[in-house]
Amino acid sequence: MIFRFGNTVIDADIEKTRTFYRSSRIITDDCSCEGCQNFVAGAKKLDREIMEFFQKLGIDVLKPAEIIAWCSEDNGKAVHYGGWYHICGQLISDTDCWTLKTDSKGSTSQSLDEEKFFSLTDNFSVGFTNTIGLKAKDFPEPVVQMEILIHHFPWVLDTANLF
Repeated sequence: MIFRFGNTVIDADIEKTRTFYRSSRIITDDCSCEGCQNFVAGAKKLDREIMEFFQKLGIDVLKPAEIIAWCSEDNGKAVHYGGWYHICGQLISDTDCWTLKTDSKGSTSQSLDEEKFFSLTDNFSVGFTNTIGLKAKDFPEPVVQMEILIHHFPWVLDTANLF
């Protein structure tokens, strides 16, 4: 099925993606850090538009390949997250959200290009890439990675936000 997100176009196999996520583990089954714990607890309260977006792609929001709490926001009441999920499919437009950069000494590195992200809400955006990280061995091929950036994600745990 073809999906267009701004200038990004992906061809996704929703049933294969959905089947994988049905049998995969929630991120907190393998990680007990407070960043992951807070993400799972708070993700259950995400905006309806975000939840419908994930469902449309066959993704379980509680099962990212990786979730990273980058820093505290709003005086500890929120956190800025990054992370990614996998989708069975292909990126068919030339809008990879990772950009290769070369510095003045000739060294190259990759960095996220937020201009190639698609905003779902004011604080939640997604980008797509062929650069694949932490893919489960049993994830179906071909695969495209969906990067997420979340600002002002509420800190819902009873502990202090130390990020």
